[in-house]
Amino acid sequence: MSNMNIAREEPEFLKKWKVEQEERLKKKDENEEVMKEKLRLQARQELEDWYKRYETQLEQTKSTNREAESDFVAEVGGMNHIEPGSEWERVSKHCDFLYQQVD
Repeated sequence: MSNMNIAREEPEFLKKWKVEQEERLKKKDENEEVMKEKLRLQARQELEDWYKRYETQLEQTKSTNREAESDFVAEVGGMNHIEPGSEWERVSKHCDFLYQQVD
């Protein structure tokens, strides 16, 4: 019965393996943190690039819309001077008369 109360010691190879495993896990965790930081930096850079492209595209769209609006206003402003017979010509500019076959 006295043998049962004696605490069993771990074998030396098991102690050594646990220490090595702990070291491997620490290194793995450190590498993981480094990779996470790299990914964060890359994501931040990609987001900044995306916003730059978005702003550029937005400015181009605004510019195009302003030009189209000024052309439209110029055309509509000329509507006050409608010549008889030209009404349908203006209407036809806004219609698509290309025949499209529906399947």
